[in-house]
Parts: sequence; structure tokens; C-alpha cells
Amino acid sequence: MEEPKEKTELKQKNQKEKGITLIALVITIIVLLILAAVSIATLTGENGILTRATDAKEETRYATIKEEKDLWKLSKLTDEQTDSNTAESREEVINRLYDNGTITEEERDTLLAGEAITVADKTISFELTLVDMFELAQTAGCTGEDCSNTNHLHIGDYVDYKAPTTGSHKVGTDKSGVDYEQIYNVADNPLKWRVLGVDEETGGLKLIADSPAKQSEETGNGNPYFDIKGAEAYVYAPDEMDAIGALFKNDDAVKGRSVNIDDINQALGMTSDDQIIAKNFLAMQGAIQYKGTYGPFENQYTPESYLNGKTTTNVGGEVTGYAYMIGNDSLPPEYSAMTVNVENTRLRSMLFDNTEAQTGKAYWLASRGVFANSDDDFASFGPGIVVTGDGLTVAGVSLTFYSNGNEYAYSGHAAVRPVVILKSEITKSDIPIIEDQADSWQS
Repeated sequence: MEEPKEKTELKQKNQKEKGITLIALVITIIVLLILAAVSIATLTGENGILTRATDAKEETRYATIKEEKDLWKLSKLTDEQTDSNTAESREEVINRLYDNGTITEEERDTLLAGEAITVADKTISFELTLVDMFELAQTAGCTGEDCSNTNHLHIGDYVDYKAPTTGSHKVGTDKSGVDYEQIYNVADNPLKWRVLGVDEETGGLKLIADSPAKQSEETGNGNPYFDIKGAEAYVYAPDEMDAIGALFKNDDAVKGRSVNIDDINQALGMTSDDQIIAKNFLAMQGAIQYKGTYGPFENQYTPESYLNGKTTTNVGGEVTGYAYMIGNDSLPPEYSAMTVNVENTRLRSMLFDNTEAQTGKAYWLASRGVFANSDDDFASFGPGIVVTGDGLTVAGVSLTFYSNGNEYAYSGHAAVRPVVILKSEITKSDIPIIEDQADSWQS
């Protein structure tokens, strides 16, 4: 017997409503799960509220620790300047940070051991960095003569920097201008390292090898010097010098390169154009003054155009080359106007002693210079050099190429002297300070 039509329609309606209710429930659950996931992500995700709060807390903790370290360093500096002893010890500062809950027990023990901790993805330690020690000595005006302050580091101090034991660089004839290859191996150069200053670009301590690097004996013309000639010496040689210096960079350093004229200027306090102009003996001998202009000279060569098929061009521009004499007691009075006096005897010895060409420790500077005499109709180009001749030590440019096409070879004159820039956080636990050493150069 068939059900009445009204009853059948009611039954179908009830089933449909039950189906809609179930679908709605499922949809509601899915929406709630999505909302829950979003909420959890908002709270705990990589950029979530809780994560950001934790990061902010760690940033605040790092700032507190750094502030305490900076205040500790400042108090050390104040003690240096006032000849007093009021600063807390590093142990007292570290223990106070632990007592007030800023650092954990494990972090305290790490800091007390002279090692760094990581807070907010930044490392920090309570040991004076080598830069801190250098700046303490500079502020105190201490040059290292009879210094007993264990917190000082001076220009000329030796440190136990360990260069890599492997690595080599070959300088081809197309980069040097001479007709033979020159090979430099780190293993052939057990150099010792001295403090030169603070690198202005990175803020790290700058070390210079106590003596120039030597070529491998089986290459070149049988001497340890860096031989260069002509236009190549100006265009390519400074970069090759830096490549040789880069061999000596280890994991404690951010950079390895050759010493350059800016290093010499910084060490001597020649920090302005006016100072350089006042001591530029090239200008005193008839050359156009540094920052002046030369040319244009028609149908001549720049070093680049000479190497590019000896293409002639108009040659002119700004004078970038200069040179000055390094003062010593033997210089006659007439040289005083063009002499840079070096009162720091350790600095003078480190940079300028025994720098005779061919027989001593003359070294190139990875810097380019161009100048011209006011009476000449050509310009002169070359890299920098520190060299002594006839009792006079000169820091400045050499002449390897002339815009009229003449070339000059410097064979057996000067070598490459490496420089490394340490990471700014390096301490004496990483690289110990050692007693003065006999240098390792043998010509």
C-alpha cells in the first residue's frame, strides 16, 4: 500500500534537513580547525606573537649585556686616563649579570672562561678584543716602550697569527710585463706578523708581515722580489700584489691583501690632502702638485690604451701620484721641508728600516699613481713603493710607464708585503700577543 503523498514529502524533507545539518556541522568544524591553525600560527609561528615576544626579550637581553660590557670598557679607559683603579673586574660584572638573572649559569661559566656566548643571534664576550687593547694604548699615548700594561697592544707588537699552510698564486707575463712567470707559495713564506693599526673599513685590527713575501726559488729570475715592467705594472700589478697578500688570510681574518699607500699614510698620520701636499717632494722638484691637472697630451698613450693595441689618445687628467721622504737623524737640514718625521721608533723600524732596493726589504705598495713635470710633455705612471737609496727612504710612486710609450722595468727592486685584517671580535685568546721577534726576511 503506497504511503500518502503528504507523508512521503514530509519524510523526504526531514532527510534533506538532516543532510544539510550534517554538512553544516562538517563545514563548521573545518572552519574552526582553520581558525585554530591560524591562531596557533599567529601565536607560535616564525613571525608569531610568542616568537616575536621571545625575540624581543632576547634582543633586550643582548642589549643589556652589551651595555654592561661597554660600560666596563669605558671604566677601564677612564682608569687608564686617570691612573686609578675603580673599574669592576670582568668577573664581577659577569657574576652580577648572573645574579640579576640576565644570563644563565651556563652563559656565566662560558663568559668567565673567556669565550663568547650567543644571544639574539649575536656573539658577545667579556674579554677585551685586540682592537680594544690597541685603542687603550693609543688613548694612553703608549708606544710600547717599557710598557707593562697587559691590556695594551701597540703598533709594532708581534702577535701569533697563523697563516694558512697551503695556497699559491702565479703571476703571468701578461700581468707583470716581464717575460717569465712568478709563483708565490704560502709554504715558502713562514712570515711573522706585527700590529699596524685599525682598518677604517671593517674596524678590525690590521697586521702587516714583518718582511716581504718571497717568490718560490724555481721561478722568476732567481731572486725573491716581485718583478714588474711598463704599462702592465700600472694596470695589473697592484691587483696581483693583493692576490698574493690574500694567500695569507685565515679564518680569523676578513681580508688579506698587500700593503698600500693608504696604510702608510694612516700609520704616519698623513690623513689629509693638505698634509700630503705640504710634504710632496715631487712637487718641490718641479712636478705638478698632487690634485693638480696635467695635459692633455695629444697622440700619446694611457697604460690601458697602450696595452689595447698601442692605441694613441689624448692623455690628461688629475695628478694622483706623490711621494715623501721618511725622516731620520742622518738627513741634511735642506730636506726637512719634504720630510715626514716618525717619532714612534718601533713604527719607523717596522715600515722603513733596511728598505734598500735589491739588497734589503724594499716593498711595493698596491696603489696606482700618475704625475707629470710642469716642463715635460708627457705623464708618468706606476704603482707605489717604499725604498731607500743614498740614505733617503721614500714612500710614493715608481715610474714604470710614460705616456710617450717608454717603459721601465723594475727587476730585483722590491717585493710584496702582505697585510691581513682580523675580525673585529678577535681577542688575545684567539691570537696571543708574543715577544718581539727577529724578522724572517733573507734576501
